[in-house]
Amino acid sequence: MTEYTAEECQRATEIEAMAAVPKGKPSPEEKAKVDEQKKARVAFVATLREKYSIDAAEGDKKIVKAILSQAEKFAAAAAAADNISLQPPSGTRDFYPDDMRLQAWLFEQFHAVAREMGFQVTPFLLRTLFLTIISPSSAPAAIRCPCPRGHQALPAQGR
Repeated sequence: MTEYTAEECQRATEIEAMAAVPKGKPSPEEKAKVDEQKKARVAFVATLREKYSIDAAEGDKKIVKAILSQAEKFAAAAAAADNISLQPPSGTRDFYPDDMRLQAWLFEQFHAVAREMGFQVTPFLLRTLFLTIISPSSAPAAIRCPCPRGHQALPAQGR
């Protein structure tokens, strides 16, 4: 299948929009528009045949149908590109660099005070993932919680 350029697809669409197919007997104005459209279509298809070395056995209608279907794909891609949302994804937010520096400084102060008081960092996300992946029955004894419910627990560090 021949790949046509966006300009060629645009031109084919313009030619097809030149005149609507009249119902019944066309008026002289409608007939003139249809004749003008046919001439433009024949000239356009002739240039495509020459440019892409399309065989003469392939009908004009088939060529026009192929280029119009490709024009629809170009239009769909352009419409999709226009629908790109500039809003941040749900549940996220952006911080400017100054705000991020302030937040990092504040959290570091929280962590420093917690370290002075003897607290240690617990990786909650890792612990949550770990506990949900391993079921209580398949967990090794070293990481089973001693409580009667059999909760999962991470092995004690440094013991």
